[in-house]
Amino acid sequence: MLFSRKQYLWIVLGCVVALILFSFIDLPVSKAIANPDPAARPFCQFMYIFGEMASSLFLLIGSVIFFRAAQYKNHPILRIWNAFFTIITFLLAVFMAAMMINFRVESLSNTTLSTIFIVIILAAAWILCDRLWLLKKEKAEILRLERVAYLLIVYSVLLNVIINVIKPIWGRVRFRDLLPDYSNFSPWYLIQGVAGAASFPSGHAANAISMIGLALYVDPSKPSRVKKVFYFGVIWGLTVAISRVFFGAHYLSDITMGILISISLYVFLCWVFRLKEYHAGLKL
Repeated sequence: MLFSRKQYLWIVLGCVVALILFSFIDLPVSKAIANPDPAARPFCQFMYIFGEMASSLFLLIGSVIFFRAAQYKNHPILRIWNAFFTIITFLLAVFMAAMMINFRVESLSNTTLSTIFIVIILAAAWILCDRLWLLKKEKAEILRLERVAYLLIVYSVLLNVIINVIKPIWGRVRFRDLLPDYSNFSPWYLIQGVAGAASFPSGHAANAISMIGLALYVDPSKPSRVKKVFYFGVIWGLTVAISRVFFGAHYLSDITMGILISISLYVFLCWVFRLKEYHAGLKL
């Protein structure tokens, strides 16, 4: 699971305290630092385009693992199942990557060409992942990785469902869409109802912090490597989250709740998939 129950409870407590604090300072902080102009904040624009790439990564890596795991399936139906998942997860990885880039890069004039380029890049990454990473893995490790792949794909799907169900119901107006007098601003704890606004919680923050899941792919017998990948996920998640506040797309409370939902779902699924034992005792 990568962190203990006590560490998770500290994370929850920290987020709750932060949400209470941000009830008072959400608007002043955004007024002080937010600028929705892409030209003025190119880094924030980059994070807007690529910040949610974890879902595509989970699908792409899962596709390679399902392909490799098929050889260890005893029944033909199970091998067919793995072949099906190999294809469908790769296609979904391409679809999600294309959606992120084609609909978020305003300067693109030919989405067909960019999609072809994305397919080539992901296909090359697929081959490299198989040849350089999985080819020499033992059966037991491949089957462990297969379980991790299922976990992370379920994690990504459920996370996006939960976030996108809450967003329209909460109906919070983004900072960049507020009226000049800020009269339509609402604190995070007040549900506004379905009105076309979707600031709370932050989908980018939730998806970005899910990058910590990549650490589950690392051999648990190499804790230093696990830590590096885990901390990369944390840094990536926090950087993307903060960039959304600087971009005027979210408030501090939006990104806090997105992170809390994501980590809570992650911990729950690690328990459901019984993956706790693989990183037991690891102190991050």
